[in-house]
Amino acid sequence: MALCDYGLMVSSILSGTVDDHMRDIELAMKQRKEYLKQSMMMRLRVGDTVRVDNIRPKAICGLEAQVTKVNRTTISVRFGTDAGRYAGPCKVPASCCEKVS
Repeated sequence: MALCDYGLMVSSILSGTVDDHMRDIELAMKQRKEYLKQSMMMRLRVGDTVRVDNIRPKAICGLEAQVTKVNRTTISVRFGTDAGRYAGPCKVPASCCEKVS
């Protein structure tokens, strides 16, 4: 999507031009998020490195972790010592991960 199209889309939402279509827009966004999550789950393998974002605690946002197991809806990862007290194994939602390598 071109930047001008993105700006037009956002301004249309904010101005109320598309109010009659808000449910359709919400449904499309929900479906797209689900697709991206499933796509991520299919691409991940044990040993991959992921960057975690949009998750609590905020202390681990932006940190990298190694995938130790791919579950049905979550990913088991191991953070390094840079995660402080959160170092070690934990489970995170696939929607909060971006594959690094």
